[in-house]
Order: sequence, then C-alpha cells, then structure tokens
Amino acid sequence: MDESEAFDLKNLIASLRSTPLCLFASSRTGRNSAYINILPYIKRTLDLGPFNPEETHTLLRHYGISNGHDITTQVHESTYGSPLILSSVIPELMHYLLSIRQGNKNFQKNLQSKVNSMITAVSAELLWHLTPDEIRWTRRLALLGEIFSVEAAEALLPNSTDILTLLKAKGVIVDGVHFIEPLWGTTTADTPLRFCHTFVHQQLLQNIDFADIPVLSLIESEGAFYSITAMKAIAKADWSEASPALTSKVFQWLHSKVLIVSNLSPILAMSFNPLFYAFHDRYAEQWQSEEKLRNNVKVLDMKVCHYDVVEDSENYSIAIEELRRITRNPRNATEAALRAGALGATFNSRYPWKPQLLEIIAEGTRLVEHFPEIRATEEFTHVVFTVPTTLRSQPHPSISPCAPPPLPYSLHQLPATPPPYLPLLTPLP
Repeated sequence: MDESEAFDLKNLIASLRSTPLCLFASSRTGRNSAYINILPYIKRTLDLGPFNPEETHTLLRHYGISNGHDITTQVHESTYGSPLILSSVIPELMHYLLSIRQGNKNFQKNLQSKVNSMITAVSAELLWHLTPDEIRWTRRLALLGEIFSVEAAEALLPNSTDILTLLKAKGVIVDGVHFIEPLWGTTTADTPLRFCHTFVHQQLLQNIDFADIPVLSLIESEGAFYSITAMKAIAKADWSEASPALTSKVFQWLHSKVLIVSNLSPILAMSFNPLFYAFHDRYAEQWQSEEKLRNNVKVLDMKVCHYDVVEDSENYSIAIEELRRITRNPRNATEAALRAGALGATFNSRYPWKPQLLEIIAEGTRLVEHFPEIRATEEFTHVVFTVPTTLRSQPHPSISPCAPPPLPYSLHQLPATPPPYLPLLTPLP
C-alpha cells in the first residue's frame, strides 16, 4: 500500500462509517507516513513475518514432505521462511516424492533455480516504482550492506539527505535497529538504515556496476559499517582497468579492515580471507617492487595467523618458509624492516617449540647490525613487542642465556616510536 492508496482508503473509511462493511488492507509498517494516518481507523492489526524452521517443516508436512527429508531444511534456508516464496515453490515440492522415486538427481538444483527466480520476481515487484536514477542509488547503497549508516551513505550519494528521504518515502529503505555495534567506523546518534527486505538487497548486489561507484570516497569514508558486504564486493570486482595506484589503495583498505574484523570475529574474517588472497594474487604484479614486497609480507603474515587459528600445520609451515624466502638478503633498510616483520610473524603460533628459533634470533641480530635505522620502522615494532611476549609464554631452556628482559611498555600502551634497543634480537652467547 503506497501513499495514494492509503489516502484513498482513509477517505473510503470516512464515507462508509454508517455502513456495516469490513475492509482488509496490507502494508509494510514504517514504509510510509500514510500508514500512521490510518492507524486510528484500524480495529485489529495482524503482524506478519517469516516462518521459523518448525513452521516451515509443518507446512511441508501438510503437503507430504516429512521432516526426515533433507529438502525441508534446504527450502527454509533458501526462502528465509518467506510465505510468498514458499507458496510459489510448493508445486515443485509436491513433485519431490515422485522425482526421488524416479531417480531425478537434478531435482535439488532445479528447486534452487525455482527459488532464485521467485526471489528475483519478488524483488522486481518491490522496485518497479523506482526511476533509473533511484535504482542506481539503491545499488550503491546495497554495497554498504543490508544495514548501513547515514555517514557511510554520504560517501556514495550526492545530496544524500534528499535521496535517503525519497527512498524511505518509496519504501525501499526503512529505519534499522537501535543498539547495534558497527564493525568499524564512527558511530552517531542516528539510527542505522536498512533495506526493506533481504531479497531486495540481494538482488541489488547482483547488478552493481563498479564503474558507477565512487570507490575512493567509499574506502576513505569514516562512517560506520555493519557488515563485510563492501569488502566482499570490492574484492570480487574486476579492477583490471584500474591504475596500480588504485588497486594498491584498495588492497590497503581491505587489509586494514580484515585486521579489524579478525579481532572482532575470527570466523567472519576467515570467510573473507580467500577473497583477500585472490585479490592480492590478481594485482600484485602491477605494483612497484618495494610496494609489492610489503604487500606480500602482509598477505603471508595473515596466512600465518589464519593457518594457526585453524591448526593447519602444513600450510602454516609453507607460509612461514615463503615469508623467509621473499625477504631474504635485504638490499636496504625498508626490506630489512620487512624482514624483521616477517621474523615476528614466525612467532605468532600456538604450536610447540620450533627448532629454527635460535637461527631466527641470530638472523634478526644481523639485520640490526647492518641496518640500524630499521629501529624506527613499524615492521620492527612488530618484532620488538610481539616476539618477546611470545617467548615468555613459550619458555625453552636452550635460550635462557639470551632471554629478553621485561619490556618497559605494555602491549596496550605502545610508544609513538620504538625504543632504541631490541630486547629480543641480542647477540647469541
């Protein structure tokens, strides 16, 4: 029910006050102000929502599909329990028992195709009243996630306040939920916004044209982000026509955000890691040698932590050896600092004691002797503050003569510049 329909309904109710007539109307709550205007005339309200898994199974049992069939779970997950979608695929479900008796192995694939086509149809129905420009704006917003902040939207939309007001009036976006914490970005008192339906958001994501997206504005935005939708979409996009400078900026943004997400939700981060690795592999050859080396170290460092968490000792060892290989024999202080950072990554492990530890300590000592200026680098700080802490948590008698002294700083109070000494990488006795 849109604004004009609600206005007509209000006038009709007023003209039929003395007539014993029952009227039924449906509307998405919060979709427009007209819904609020007709509230005084409503005698009873039924709040409709998706089925839960048990209700979906009950419906399917009514049509002869028992809980014992795996298809019931697949149907609920694919349709999100939407009664509209379920009613559209029920004819396919009725055909299920006959299909499995006939050995139709493609049934589940065909069913998923049917569900997808219905989702597309529902989404098209909810978006038919938008102009081409409004469709373009909603596709930009879809990149931010199903829930998004006003500040993040400002980075993607011209005159964002007017556009958001218009899209809210047309029912495409609605007020989101309160008290939800973002993954990153600045929070404000404004309530986050969200798309009116999950299906709408999914449909818009399938048709994003990155040539129309102000990517630099997006990655430089300080607005709050509530999902990794933007990270996934940007990592999957084709940047082959982009400049090396832009792909490098995108890589740095993806790297910084996946580190933040890793601290909040390691499982969520690991679902994104393969996309991040693939992005790096596609565009690494474009970058200058020093930048390429630095980014390689970042990716391998992430792989070390990733394989450590999932306890994949084989790939963990491969990543460690690759770190050592690409940073061997540094030619300048920058490469030496990266080498030091790679050494620090070696210690990010929960596995038993590593035999090569003393060799790594000696190698780090030689780096400092030849390139003393690496003490002022970020990569060197990684070794200074990470490695000694790891050593204290994994004591071993063979290094007791050169065990590092206690650090003068806690890990939560790092100084602006590293201290003028290296507690770990001291000469071996």
